[in-house]
Amino acid sequence: AGRPVEAIDRACCVFGNLSADRQDARDHCRSIAAWMVTTQPRYAEIAGIPADQAMAVKEAYSGSAHGPEAKRAASLVTDQMIDSFTLAGNAQDFIAGIEKIAAAGVKHIEFFPEGGDNFAMTRMFAEQVIPHFK
Repeated sequence: AGRPVEAIDRACCVFGNLSADRQDARDHCRSIAAWMVTTQPRYAEIAGIPADQAMAVKEAYSGSAHGPEAKRAASLVTDQMIDSFTLAGNAQDFIAGIEKIAAAGVKHIEFFPEGGDNFAMTRMFAEQVIPHFK
């Protein structure tokens, strides 16, 4: 109470996939982006996801988070959805995404690897992304 917004230490948890193969990383994030659009409609609206696209993903997703419905929903995910709700791509994509999040005032980012080789992603993150911010 009484503090300016800038004095609040803001954090963000982000799912993502980091890989030298940019498209593979983005494809790994389609299902989590579909889940975010489905479960967080207010954030989808804030991110500028068109309502008809969000509704199509939500309707396709109903039924199961892991079955054919989830795969169908993931197939409807746009690049805008991936970019709005995940960090996905190569090291340069991650750096750009983190800079965008930081520009919004976030001071701490927690990265949750999504799909693929988590140890390889963690190593790549430590070696190719973190040094950019030191």
